[in-house]
Amino acid sequence: MIMRTVYGYWLTGPEDPFLTNPLTAMANFSEAIASGVWLVDILPFVKYIPKWLPGTSFLSKSEQWKTIVMNTTYMPYEWSKEQILSGKSLEPNFSAPIFNQNNGVLEPDVEHTLIWSTSSVMRGGMDNNMSTIMTFILAMILYPDVQRKAQQEIFNVIGDSVLPSLSDKPFLPYVQSLVTEVYWWHPSMPLGFHYTDSTSFMIPDTLQIPYYTSVSCKEPSFPALSLHTPHLIPAHSNAAKVELLQQNTVLIAVLPYGAPSQAGATQS
Repeated sequence: MIMRTVYGYWLTGPEDPFLTNPLTAMANFSEAIASGVWLVDILPFVKYIPKWLPGTSFLSKSEQWKTIVMNTTYMPYEWSKEQILSGKSLEPNFSAPIFNQNNGVLEPDVEHTLIWSTSSVMRGGMDNNMSTIMTFILAMILYPDVQRKAQQEIFNVIGDSVLPSLSDKPFLPYVQSLVTEVYWWHPSMPLGFHYTDSTSFMIPDTLQIPYYTSVSCKEPSFPALSLHTPHLIPAHSNAAKVELLQQNTVLIAVLPYGAPSQAGATQS
């Protein structure tokens, strides 16, 4: 779905390069940011030494990974661009309005921004969506009673012959609360506090990564945030949740901006 939304492209199967390339790129990214693995993180000057010297395998690997990132970024964009300019594009998609507003001709700086924006949206949507879906599947396996309640609500509201749509959302409060709870139960990414007004976390030139589970699962602050009782979740307003986040977060890492792989962790 994310490929359709961003590029107007339907995947042809699990071996489609438009799918395998970004998955490989994300796996490489996870390996690249591992702390203490790469000598160049400790001794930055080694990136200038010849590739044939021992201990420089990271240079060849980085070139291979860069090629994958460039293919991931440019291949779907060029395909989407060709479809848009030929009038064959599946719309709406992320790129089409930009081309339409500029009569199909983009300035180099605008196109450069669009290329990397589409890539960021695609990769961000892909890993987060996959993680959330897998969390949901795990939750339904662990809590079949919750699954039955949600399924019964869907049957009662729209029957068993069609799929729910956004227009059904107001009439499915239990399902809506269940989806919200999945986001809280196991978030797909760290939550940074560098943009909040909580003075206790304002450390200059750093990005703080809180231990999010300590917030979402902490008693008695969040007594209703449990997959056993998702119908109680709407009682917590967004403002109340933000306040509780600021009061109860346990800080587990402080990362210098721009150098995540060289960061140290601190327990709070």
